Amino acid sequence: MSPSDLPVAEVLDLASGPRRREADELLAILGEISGEQPVVWAGRIIGFGEYEYHYESGHVGRAPLLAFATGPATHSI
Repeated sequence: MSPSDLPVAEVLDLASGPRRREADELLAILGEISGEQPVVWAGRIIGFGEYEYHYESGHVGRAPLLAFATGPATHSI
């Protein structure tokens, strides 16, 4: 997974009605907790901060420290 240049607002716009208000609240809460700016990862995940992980197998990857994904019915945190 990697960060992208996709605007955060574009991902937030995937949610509407109550889900959009919840997404806006999550954006504010996770931003305050992390102290980081939001960045879109993998085209639909809004992440804050970043870390790199290493497996014994040699696999290396990057992921956000905190993140959520919006959806039409639910959010994943």
